[in-house]
Amino acid sequence: MKTIAILRHGEAEFAGNSDAGRVLTPRGMRNSQVAAETLAAHLSSQVSEMGPDAVFYSPFVRTHQTADAVLKILNTRSDHPIYFAAEKALLGDNTPHAVCQWLDTLPYERILLISHEPLVSGLVEWLVQGSSSASSNGVDSHPFFPSSLAILSAEVVSQGCAELVSMTHHCAK
Repeated sequence: MKTIAILRHGEAEFAGNSDAGRVLTPRGMRNSQVAAETLAAHLSSQVSEMGPDAVFYSPFVRTHQTADAVLKILNTRSDHPIYFAAEKALLGDNTPHAVCQWLDTLPYERILLISHEPLVSGLVEWLVQGSSSASSNGVDSHPFFPSSLAILSAEVVSQGCAELVSMTHHCAK
């Protein structure tokens, strides 16, 4: 059984030299840390080892900063090695189907994905309901805000084959 956690990056500044270069706000950094605490608590209640086996994030600055914030929290709770890498499959304009094909090639059982809208909500829709918000007249059953975290469980990483275990929205002050 795989655990797939999907996290939208923390709140980012509105302006930057480029979209890819936008950085997290201080609030975005705090909310990312709170999301990491939620993930660590969930995983520790499910398995003896804390933390995911792998963390993948899109190659944008704000997702990398979110991943760094998450790893700081997770690494204080366990000495379990975590694979950590940027992944182009997690760019926001990719399709849920393409991400699932990539996920299916990974050898890890506990995975954290850090990405952007609309990919994160579309991926949850695809994995849980077997459709995407684009095919549901734009209605999004699982909206993601900055630092929202969805945790899914799946025996098979495919369309409509996952169960949504939890969905939390993190808003530290």
